[in-house]
Amino acid sequence: MPERWTVGRRYRFEARCRPVVRVSNAEARGLPRECDVFRVAVHGVPKEKPIDRSEVYRKWLCEEFCRRGGAEPADVRMRRFRLEKVFRRRKNAEGRTEKRATITGPDVTFVGTLAITDSDKFTALLARGLGRHRAFGFGMLLLAPGG
Repeated sequence: MPERWTVGRRYRFEARCRPVVRVSNAEARGLPRECDVFRVAVHGVPKEKPIDRSEVYRKWLCEEFCRRGGAEPADVRMRRFRLEKVFRRRKNAEGRTEKRATITGPDVTFVGTLAITDSDKFTALLARGLGRHRAFGFGMLLLAPGG
């Protein structure tokens, strides 16, 4: 890993992410508090108006890059998609683990290229990862030279 990233340098990347968002007043909208971004995008939209899942996820990834800074993605595409279950422990009022909750959500692998825009922010982006569920192995950027 370089100590400083060269601004303008391009890399190919792969990232396995869980594109979800937290939904405000979710209960009133009939959605879970944390929801697949595609499900949010199609919520309330007539079935006659199809929405492209890969485009919704690509937009989410580009917004994540923009929010974190450090790199600008290009040529992003969805390589793989499936719905996966993760298990999350729930705690009771005393703070003891009570039960496990199963949460089903998207498991998406993105590929594309990126250009470094800020060395320090890109280092922070690599250390943090993209999106939520990083503790479950999502959000890590894998880099390769070229692009």
